[in-house]
Amino acid sequence: MTAQDYRDQMTKARKALSQEERDLAGKAFAARLSAMPEWLRADTVALFLSFGSELKTQDLIETAFAEGKRVLLPICQKNYQMIFSVYRPSTPLITTGLGLEEIAPEAIEEVPIEEIDFCLVPGLVFDETGGRIGYGAGFYDRFLPRLKEGTPIIGAGYDCQVVKGEKIPQQDTDMPLSIIVTEKATYHTQA
Repeated sequence: MTAQDYRDQMTKARKALSQEERDLAGKAFAARLSAMPEWLRADTVALFLSFGSELKTQDLIETAFAEGKRVLLPICQKNYQMIFSVYRPSTPLITTGLGLEEIAPEAIEEVPIEEIDFCLVPGLVFDETGGRIGYGAGFYDRFLPRLKEGTPIIGAGYDCQVVKGEKIPQQDTDMPLSIIVTEKATYHTQA
């Protein structure tokens, strides 16, 4: 299958989940991830607001606030680059042309990349070796190699998005993930 075939298949699988299944999965995911040593050691966490049928991240964001972590959210720029900005419960958001919620331009507080201790990465498809297929624009593929060495980079998705027993197509610019966390499992990959 091609990367687009996988994208189509996993988008359908995600959309087939009921709202109750999505809510429960978001809570289970947050509990699983927030118990990981990589999370517990981190002070500044780069997260994302879930979009559409993505695995819900709101519970994890609330956990981060409760634990006193500095929460960062991505800002996608016109040149396919990404920056991260401080996010607080009171931070105003806008809806972009892509339908994503982002921090309003007047509220952006960009954080230097070297201050990020933990990075959560969305995706449409993952495999057990750390492969990831995103939405195709390459924002994270350009951003991840710039993180300081040793920064935990964790893939986040529903367990139905993890292809088991086979590798998904990858390009030279795709950065493998060392850990993928779902509502049901934590996959430590060979990356």
